[in-house]
Amino acid sequence: MSKQYFRSFMIYLFLASSILLITACIFSTKNIQTPIPTPTNTSTPATSFTPTPTQTLPPTKTNTPKLANTPEPSPVPIVYYYFVELEGKSPPAGSVVILPDILILGPALSDIARSPDTATNIGSALQTMITDPRNEWTSTDVNITSITFREGAAYGVLEGEYFGAGDIVLIAARAQILMTVFAEASVQTATITLNGKNIANLGISHGSQVKPADFTYTRADIETFMAENAYWKPLAEQESQENSRTFSLQGIWQQNGFMAAGWTDRYHFYPSGTFHYYPNEMICSKEKIEKIGTWKYENTILTLTTTKQVIKSLEIYLSGQCSVIGKKEVKLTKPSIEQFTIVDHGTQEGDIYHSISINDLQFWKFSEDASSYGDEKFPE
Repeated sequence: MSKQYFRSFMIYLFLASSILLITACIFSTKNIQTPIPTPTNTSTPATSFTPTPTQTLPPTKTNTPKLANTPEPSPVPIVYYYFVELEGKSPPAGSVVILPDILILGPALSDIARSPDTATNIGSALQTMITDPRNEWTSTDVNITSITFREGAAYGVLEGEYFGAGDIVLIAARAQILMTVFAEASVQTATITLNGKNIANLGISHGSQVKPADFTYTRADIETFMAENAYWKPLAEQESQENSRTFSLQGIWQQNGFMAAGWTDRYHFYPSGTFHYYPNEMICSKEKIEKIGTWKYENTILTLTTTKQVIKSLEIYLSGQCSVIGKKEVKLTKPSIEQFTIVDHGTQEGDIYHSISINDLQFWKFSEDASSYGDEKFPE
């Protein structure tokens, strides 16, 4: 066999073997079950509109503070102060003496309707005060340029000229403005200017009395001034009334002769011999303490025995308002005993309610029933 013939034969044999191998592979793969891969769903599932059963959930507790139970007479009046015309008449409850028997400022109610905005109410009170015909001072176009209120602080800008017969009248005018501003219960501090100057310097007669341009009055300043200069009937007249009249202490007695935006300090004397003292609810403080116990009145002496306290925690908001966020009752291990002298004033001229003095503080009787006032209920 030649070499050329042998080489051709080997090539032919290799090709035939390859064809047989490929054919075998094709037939064998027909019987292999290749699994089909499951597509992976990597996209966001479509929203289903199939309604699902409704599940009723229990109510969720929130931290929303519980609002204080503040009585809101409707409508709440706007209060301002005016110069009382004496002429044989007794000043109304809550009057303040600037010059005895001559210059006395008393509270009055404006006819202007109250607004939800505190600054507007302050402006309305001042406007009514400025235009009151009983003012002892005279003026040239006194106007309110602006009133702002934020976080309990009031800022007032007045323009115009005040004139009066002596510095004492200007001092009275200053007190009239300030008491009118602080009659709005939300006001905790006030800065008032007249023609760009702080009214703290209105009526001063000596350089040592000058206050800085940004001087700010606080509620404590004004309430202390009003308490120290509160109008009282002559002692002889008080004693005469006390000796000639008897009265019942049972009921609700408030340290204010009229109802403002809420209750001031007050006592509830129940016929069973128990009492409940409530602090002023129009003043915002972080804590207020009520007193509960028994009372006894004999020979002008009131004896209060406190056996329990109700301590309320309050949250003060940027607006100057506040609400109760916590309350606890504390039983005293040792009762506290206090005694007070009572002076009966009866119903004074200009007053609506019967009044008494408990030591040096005057209270007015708003209800014969200690457990209710109008729609409000105060269970024993």
